[in-house]
Amino acid sequence: MCLCFSARTAKADGGGDGDLLYTLTGGPTSDPITVTFELPQNPNIGGPDNYDMGLGFQIDPIDLTIDGTPVDNDCLYFYSLLGGGGLQDNNSTFNLMNPDGSNTMLYSGPESNPTMLFMNGPVTLTDYDSGTETYTLTVSSVTAPEPTSLLLLASGIIALCVMRKFRTA
Repeated sequence: MCLCFSARTAKADGGGDGDLLYTLTGGPTSDPITVTFELPQNPNIGGPDNYDMGLGFQIDPIDLTIDGTPVDNDCLYFYSLLGGGGLQDNNSTFNLMNPDGSNTMLYSGPESNPTMLFMNGPVTLTDYDSGTETYTLTVSSVTAPEPTSLLLLASGIIALCVMRKFRTA
């Protein structure tokens, strides 16, 4: 029996270049949605077809789920303040912008090389088309175990296997 473990480097403070977990909730009271996805804090946007300087960029999210159902073949658009400062998905499940008077940006830097921002507290967004439905977006760091924790776990599993082998022998 062979067990292999792999982990990317994690920082104990939860900062750095790790992934961010996004949770979006809200919408019409008759049909609210819950959307979750992950993005690298420093995503690779790809070629020039994936961004418009000064307006926004598109990216494929990690583990996109809508109302608990995994969604494949969907991409997300993030907009600068010029584009409304919000986000939308390609399948038109949601198209959100900052409410009037808000200047919240979800990323910094140029659209060709953005840095996704960790938000302190929830972000309020409104439906682009109606301007009335309210959504709440929260952003948190994805916690990954420290590599030493995985080493400790692996050595414990190996010790259990060795103990079991000696008991059965």
